Amino acid sequence: MLDAVFASYFQIAEAEGIKITADMDLPKKLPVDAAAFSIVIANALENAIHAVSSLPEDKRVIHCKCIHYPQFIFHVSNSYDGEVLFDEENIPISKEGGHGIGTASSLAYCEKYNVICDYRTEDGWFIMQIFQS
Repeated sequence: MLDAVFASYFQIAEAEGIKITADMDLPKKLPVDAAAFSIVIANALENAIHAVSSLPEDKRVIHCKCIHYPQFIFHVSNSYDGEVLFDEENIPISKEGGHGIGTASSLAYCEKYNVICDYRTEDGWFIMQIFQS
């Protein structure tokens, strides 16, 4: 299931001239629900693709990384232009109508599975990380 999600979004990114690097060290058995985690991955990649699509082609970059030992961490980072707004709980806020549902579902996933979700910007990169011990 995860392979299908990655393949689908990587194909979309490639069609839009977006460079993706992926270093995915997934365990045979995930410490989280695979179907629910697939939705989180899909939302993260869809948001990243949306964020970089309007950038010049040489700036369209997304990095994905997953490690499972000693701690399960999923990381997506993308270049961006402009300002990223965060609320008082450090959750990104969308300025566009109809957006933000994916972030809300990711946060619901994190709450349900007792996972930490961290959003931040750093040196021109938007970063989303999910941690589970």
